[in-house]
Amino acid sequence: MHMQSITSVALAALVGLAVGCTDLEAEARKVYDKAERYEAAQQLDSALATYRRVVMNYAETETAAASKKHIARLEQRIAESKKPRTASLGSGSASPYPTGAALMTLCANTFRSNLERFRADVGRYPTTDEGLVVLARDPGIDGYGAGSGASAYLEP
Repeated sequence: MHMQSITSVALAALVGLAVGCTDLEAEARKVYDKAERYEAAQQLDSALATYRRVVMNYAETETAAASKKHIARLEQRIAESKKPRTASLGSGSASPYPTGAALMTLCANTFRSNLERFRADVGRYPTTDEGLVVLARDPGIDGYGAGSGASAYLEP
């Protein structure tokens, strides 16, 4: 009888431990889910702090192990986002700025758009005598910049 009660106590302790671990994992998961919501909302600093909280408060859980992976990735993303972006010429690396044909298309579209704004404001295109320089400097034409409120259509 005595052996049976020891076995029952040991079994109850193991069940209690298992339930306690499950509760700990569930708590960790709630915090982890909050970190994921921060990350989805691009609130990276808050996400990082929340993942770190999971690791600190629930170190022995599977959720803490998953959080460590997120922490490493987020630290790298945050560091990358703080680096200044510069266009590189000829290095073969991607630039955040348009280059080549895309840049030419952008310039042509911007020029065309400004030329059309001039025509809409003044009622005509620039004359041969005025030249295209009229887009960069107000020559005193009535209506110049009226629709856009700009002092010039292109910066000199």
